[in-house]
Amino acid sequence: MSGRNSRSSWHTGFFMVVGLSICVGVFLAVSAGRQAESDGWGYSIDSDSGDGVPSGFVVVDMSSAFVAMRNNSGDPGPTGIGPLFSEPMYEEGDLILDEVLPDDPKRPSLLQRMDKGDREKRLTLVDIRDSSGTVSSSRKDQSPGKVDVLEGVTLDEVSVAWVEHTVRSGQTLFDLAKNAKVTQEQIAKANGLTNPDRLSLGQVLLIPNTPDDIDVTLDEVRRRKEERLAIENKLVPLETKTYTVKNGDSLWSIANEFNVTIDTLFGANDLRDPDRLKPGVTLKVPNQDGLFYKVKKGDNLGAISTRYSVDIDKIVEINGVDPKRLSIGQELFLPGASQVAVAQGSSRSSGRSTTASSRSSSSFRWPVVGRINSPFGWRRHPLSKRRSFHTGVDIKGARHTKIRAAKAGTVVHSGWMGAYGRVVVIKHDNKYSTLYAHCQQLYVRKGQKVSAGAVIASVGTSGRSTGPHLHFEVRVNNKPDNPLKYLR
Repeated sequence: MSGRNSRSSWHTGFFMVVGLSICVGVFLAVSAGRQAESDGWGYSIDSDSGDGVPSGFVVVDMSSAFVAMRNNSGDPGPTGIGPLFSEPMYEEGDLILDEVLPDDPKRPSLLQRMDKGDREKRLTLVDIRDSSGTVSSSRKDQSPGKVDVLEGVTLDEVSVAWVEHTVRSGQTLFDLAKNAKVTQEQIAKANGLTNPDRLSLGQVLLIPNTPDDIDVTLDEVRRRKEERLAIENKLVPLETKTYTVKNGDSLWSIANEFNVTIDTLFGANDLRDPDRLKPGVTLKVPNQDGLFYKVKKGDNLGAISTRYSVDIDKIVEINGVDPKRLSIGQELFLPGASQVAVAQGSSRSSGRSTTASSRSSSSFRWPVVGRINSPFGWRRHPLSKRRSFHTGVDIKGARHTKIRAAKAGTVVHSGWMGAYGRVVVIKHDNKYSTLYAHCQQLYVRKGQKVSAGAVIASVGTSGRSTGPHLHFEVRVNNKPDNPLKYLR
């Protein structure tokens, strides 16, 4: 009996709690609604509403809130969910944008892939336009090779009217014309060749692409020639070194080491017996060909310039002298001058000539048989076009023609000698020696004894040469003399 009473009292308490909770909830809801209504937020619970709102739902009226917000600020501001800013977080001046470029080391930029020569010679700025279609002056005047690679820039390849070719061994104009669209005569015209049959190894030719390109190619050849001559004619400041003779030295080997002629060594030093160079002897060696001259009583620069065929302005510039103030004993360097030329001029002025007795005094056989292209004496150099003294004779010969010793003797030099190329020098006695230059191959060595007519080398174009030939010299007491006085 007591169990039933306790169970019914538990149920009664439970329902009382539930009912009390519902009452509290309703009370709180009504209170919240009134508070919201007083703040401008209206809502109603109307189960009998005819607006299609189901009974039990809360309807929130937002219109009054929007009106209040508009009246307070004049701008409703951003709406939505979450804290959105009505003002920008950063001012414009505080915001810095930095462009990030892709960095791919495997794909270098256009300018990285080109060296300076390619940028300057192969590419040119064609057009850079802005939005209005006009050319931008800031880029238009920029030189090719220094143009920034920007989007919208167009680079165009410059067309060249010729192909540069370096002559190889045995090549002729006929060979070059076979692979070109021009004839050998047109190649010769485009390069200004006076003798198309004389091509030298290593000579650079410009081969025009078409016959219409001959004139523009010739203009380029002349431009390069003028640049080359300007460099060659530029006076090099004088520098003088001293050299101490060692065992095994000769004037030929010393001249070759310092890239000067043997005549320059004679003109810079008092060599009474050059065949007997003693170890320990000190020689003065200038950095260029020429000779040192001591002013004598009655000398003036005009007379010295005429006698040695050296421009007076060059004498003044290289020595830094006042042409009106020369003192006796003053030493002057005469660039490009040769004592041999002066001696030959003295011989002609004294009336001495080649006679049969002078030929028979010491006869030499011809080293090769051929026509003389350039005689002994003053001439216009075929490459530099400058007036210079030719210390031998140039005998024309086909490449690889055998060169024979003009007389029996001992080889004192066999090897390269500057502009002479491959050279053999033979000493015949205490007075005479012969020189064979521009050889293709050398067949003898220094110290070797040779007989007259022995094969010592072959004709070529080594050194500074315009074509295959032999430059042959006869020297008397180490000074060049006209070979035609001795050849039989």
